[in-house]
Amino acid sequence: STATVAATTAAVSLFRTRCANDGRLQMELARLRRQQAEMVERWANDDFEAWRKLPARAWPADQPPAEEVPALRSVATRCCASGNSQRCHLARFRLATALVYAGVDPREGLEIYMSLAEDGNSDGMVACGICLIDGFDGVDESMAEIEHRERAGCTWLRKASERGNAQGLYELGVCHYNGTAVEMDEVRAAELFKLAAEQDHTHGLFMYGDCLLEGVGCAQDGGLALQYIQAAADRGHRGARSRLMALLTDNGQVADGLFTDRSRQSLIDG
Repeated sequence: STATVAATTAAVSLFRTRCANDGRLQMELARLRRQQAEMVERWANDDFEAWRKLPARAWPADQPPAEEVPALRSVATRCCASGNSQRCHLARFRLATALVYAGVDPREGLEIYMSLAEDGNSDGMVACGICLIDGFDGVDESMAEIEHRERAGCTWLRKASERGNAQGLYELGVCHYNGTAVEMDEVRAAELFKLAAEQDHTHGLFMYGDCLLEGVGCAQDGGLALQYIQAAADRGHRGARSRLMALLTDNGQVADGLFTDRSRQSLIDG
């Protein structure tokens, strides 16, 4: 609607003015502009092939393909029979990840994740939380069933975050940021993103930097925001790279060359 367009235009204008008047932000931008050409070339080389091979989710980082499932079952059986609980947990986690993310048998994968979570494995807790919040395609559920499932997922994320799991902290932050299964709470989201960032969690670095830049859930600090966003960009986060390029060219709201702030995730062709 016309009112929505006008509101968006006003917000963009306010953001640009705020950026222009932020002395610390402008100092950091001046420093980065001296490296801009090198950054663009390096990032383009990094992403030219890799972006096409990205999994649907960035976590878990190791997502075995479907054809490895038989071998993974065998490894999991041997490891668990050996009595080494750490190796057993890792082998079962890899098997569950292949079952879920390669689409072999997501429900069996969730059962394995659940068993790991109940054994106190924090990655299993995170994986349970993600699966329960995301749900499975093709399953008819009532709104009450969806809400119950998402709340259960959030409970597992909370348990993982209480154990200091960086992915759990980040995922729980996303829940609070979006209001998924919990009350929307930007302050709590920013706190959780910061805790994840303190463990060098790539997405936590970006999201906390973005919160600082926008003043969402925390005091605005453009100079500090750029440090977090650059750290995420250096670790390969496309949204962070896009955000930096947009800031360097037009105080944060337009695309530059191959990097687009519209998706804040992808390197686009041409």
